[in-house]
Amino acid sequence: MPVNEIGQSSAERAVRREDYTLHGLVTIRLVDAPAEARAELAWLLGPSQGQPAAEPDVTIRYVPRLPRREGLQYVGLHEAAFDEEEFYLVGPQGQLATFPFARLGGPSEFLCEPGVSILSYLLPVLGLRLLAKGYVMLHAASLVHEGKGVLVTGWQKGGKTETLLAFMRAGAQYLGDEWTILSPAEGKMWGIAGTLQIWDWHLRQQPDLWRRLRPAERNRLRLLRAYQHLYGLLPSAWRGRGAGGEWLRRLSLDGGNALWGQARSAPARLFGENLWRGPAPVDVVFLAGIGPKVQVVPLEAVEVARRMIASLAFERRSLTALYQEFRYAFPERHNDLLDTASDHEERLLRQSLCGTLAHQVLHPYPVSLSLLYQSCLPLVRQVEAEPQEQPILETEEPLL
Repeated sequence: MPVNEIGQSSAERAVRREDYTLHGLVTIRLVDAPAEARAELAWLLGPSQGQPAAEPDVTIRYVPRLPRREGLQYVGLHEAAFDEEEFYLVGPQGQLATFPFARLGGPSEFLCEPGVSILSYLLPVLGLRLLAKGYVMLHAASLVHEGKGVLVTGWQKGGKTETLLAFMRAGAQYLGDEWTILSPAEGKMWGIAGTLQIWDWHLRQQPDLWRRLRPAERNRLRLLRAYQHLYGLLPSAWRGRGAGGEWLRRLSLDGGNALWGQARSAPARLFGENLWRGPAPVDVVFLAGIGPKVQVVPLEAVEVARRMIASLAFERRSLTALYQEFRYAFPERHNDLLDTASDHEERLLRQSLCGTLAHQVLHPYPVSLSLLYQSCLPLVRQVEAEPQEQPILETEEPLL
């Protein structure tokens, strides 16, 4: 991330400013950020892509200490706090960070003391800012295969990563795994290339990815494989019994324990040059889900939009829970965009997916990635080699 020195603090030291952008659509500015905050941002969003805006959309400023006003009150067991002016997120040692709910969706600034981080809320905060600009940030994987833009969405753990990996194995180009930004006005999508988390059973089917992992990751997964083998040798009557028995049983399952069973890596490390930079068309949409067998069935694109509203609200749940604490602290204050986010998201999703070929993809868990690819590929090839331009629909002015 580019670093620019600006101004001087009252202590006559240089202020360290780092601007980070998601494809030039939204800019985050870190001011005097500690190393762990910069690493967490890179983990969430991947490398900065595009030209940062002159004025940031979200500023996170790290300060030694915020003033303590009289009348500070806590909400919950030191989860949040408020005084007569500000609402705060509270850290494990009582550190404070301002949380400007009334300004979310527009340019907003967070002030953070050392040891408290707002980055766990950053994705939904960015989603609101993008929503105000006329974009929707969808919980979806995205890729380009044979020149066609493929969007894979669905509920959490529904098969987005599996479908992505199935196509990547066949030479597709990667946009994003967890989050994709859609523009109804342009008919395009941009991926958010944060850290990719893939299960050991994925790697058993794709040994080329196994070789690209760091040695420490491979060693941890080798230990897991040895444990799963030994657990499988136990008599069935002994499995899952005793203290911690259920945890040990889940550890033995594919997909049972993310801490031990997943490898975490930057997409560039796993896929090399097979990365798509910039926007891609939205040609095909798959709604992924778990079912008894691999099955691909036609689906109206509007149905995908309707279903994903609930998913987006679910992914925003940590922010909305904190928002209720804010409303408790300040009953007279509210955020119109946050209150009506689902309505705006449904409108933008309907416009983004209008006229797009859509199918539901069901599969068991775990699944053969080769079979998944073979089942989805004919739908991608149905799109003409030179896809028609997406219809540009009437859209409302940006909200903020």
